[in-house]
Amino acid sequence: MEDNDINREIVTEILTSQGCSITEATNGEEAVKEFEKSEINYFDVILMDIQMPVMNGYEATEKIKKANRDDHDVIIFALSANAFRDDYDRAMESGMDDLVTKPLDVGAFIEKLKSVRRKGN
Repeated sequence: MEDNDINREIVTEILTSQGCSITEATNGEEAVKEFEKSEINYFDVILMDIQMPVMNGYEATEKIKKANRDDHDVIIFALSANAFRDDYDRAMESGMDDLVTKPLDVGAFIEKLKSVRRKGN
């Protein structure tokens, strides 16, 4: 879930080339709504841009992680151009599982996604 059209297009291309299905959101509020209306366990991982309009990625993650759903523990990776310790700490405090910095190291990003396993799977 990325608010920048060009970045979203790049990430989408990377993911679809790896056989992933994509659901897009242009702001945090939309991301939460997409999660809430999805089937349980529909998402294996959510990529959440930290600096999105309407509702930032931290707030959106907190809402998803507090959702009254069996899959509220979905893995969420923060996407950020900032790689400072404070950014990482804030992402973890909001419930995110890791921080992926932009620009993406495509190889490392793909390996990180391949290593993701939903709890219980």
